Amino acid sequence: MKIKIQKPLKSYEIFHFVKEKLGKEYLLHLWGFKHASSIYMWCADPNRAEYIQPNPLDKICTMLEDLNALGHRDIALAAVRCLARPIGFEVRDPRDIQTDKEDPNLEFLDVINAIGEVSKELQGALEDQILDEEEKAKVLEAADEAIKQLMQLKDAVRKK
Repeated sequence: MKIKIQKPLKSYEIFHFVKEKLGKEYLLHLWGFKHASSIYMWCADPNRAEYIQPNPLDKICTMLEDLNALGHRDIALAAVRCLARPIGFEVRDPRDIQTDKEDPNLEFLDVINAIGEVSKELQGALEDQILDEEEKAKVLEAADEAIKQLMQLKDAVRKK
């Protein structure tokens, strides 16, 4: 049975659901613990429990905040991308998707040009009907730029 999540979860709630779905033994083995006291404290609501302990998600969040505060946003972003990768997510820096134009029509022209670049790279790559790794990388890079331009168009429309 799937859990229907209707609001952002707190880190302790996530660990509670992990314990429920994968089991306490799974967490004990994963983290190399012999006793479950830490796991129970990771799952505890800090507003209700007498004993709590920051869980690994709390610690990762603190690390990301510290990296960002010290001017290492690139390393924090790389860490978030690393966490997102196993489930097929892509993470984009919101600073890269803010409009650089006042007019949505101008952003739309950038989208069209970027899509044209994707088409050009793809057609060139597929001339021999084989898509090698270098060609794939070029097509994916052009597609990422097209996505960025589309996100900038959305931002321009929101700000209009």
